[in-house]
Amino acid sequence: MGVSAAVADTRSLVPGVSPQIYSSADFEAIARLLRDEAGIVLSDNKKMLAYSRIAPLLRETHCETFDTYLRKVGEDAALRTRTVAALTTNHTYFNRESHHYEHFAKVVRPHLLQLAEARQPVRLWSAACSSGEEIWTLMMVLLGEDKAAGRHIADRDIVALATDLADHALKAAAEARYESKAMEAVPEALRRNWCTNGGKETQVDAALRNMVRFRRLQPVASLAIQDAVRRDILSQRHDLFRSADEGAARSAPRAATPTGGLSLYRSFGTRVGRGSRHARTGGADRLPAP
Repeated sequence: MGVSAAVADTRSLVPGVSPQIYSSADFEAIARLLRDEAGIVLSDNKKMLAYSRIAPLLRETHCETFDTYLRKVGEDAALRTRTVAALTTNHTYFNRESHHYEHFAKVVRPHLLQLAEARQPVRLWSAACSSGEEIWTLMMVLLGEDKAAGRHIADRDIVALATDLADHALKAAAEARYESKAMEAVPEALRRNWCTNGGKETQVDAALRNMVRFRRLQPVASLAIQDAVRRDILSQRHDLFRSADEGAARSAPRAATPTGGLSLYRSFGTRVGRGSRHARTGGADRLPAP
């Protein structure tokens, strides 16, 4: 160990927390874990975040130091999965990035409805769907403010795949039941058509729930299957982490192509680290038509 590394290991990464409990070496091990398991690059300025996300798991597993906990993670696949899930962002909300949905409604939706009316399959993919607020917003926008027309659309061959690596987030998304106050961000006409208000909680209606399939899938594995799967729209929520292989964040929505290409709605791209065990096969912004 060099002098600078030795000095770093004697400094507290988190105020009030001894480096014997949480050290630079521990953070580097956490970063490697996240890179290997999910292909996500954890930058050096996330030391506090890593501590805050994993500390509750230390207490739960009765580990006194991060080193002890990480050794246990190396021997327990289930705990490793929980650790990766704890490190990834699950925060989202309805109608997030509303300009994306406006663009979708004006530019992309008409093309998708043309495909559906021509009896062609329409496939949507919400990658890193978290607890479902964004895929349900997207589906409500797709069905629209005319309820009769929306029910006709729902009868077409339209299926959305929503994926995430966190089991608890997928469970919440599939249940599709939220605090009514949280859904107030959705335009009233869409809520009235496609949700049932039960007072404190609101349930997304079966017409939408029948159109979405939820699956556990790691973000880099999602990229790895791009060339094998056609998706007309991919919606990807904000990620807390950025890709070492990609440059600055791109926030502009992209329109679906007439040949069945992909529109990507996102603010930050999923980070794909070089050397992760998942191969990346193609660009993140365009899935080729079959």
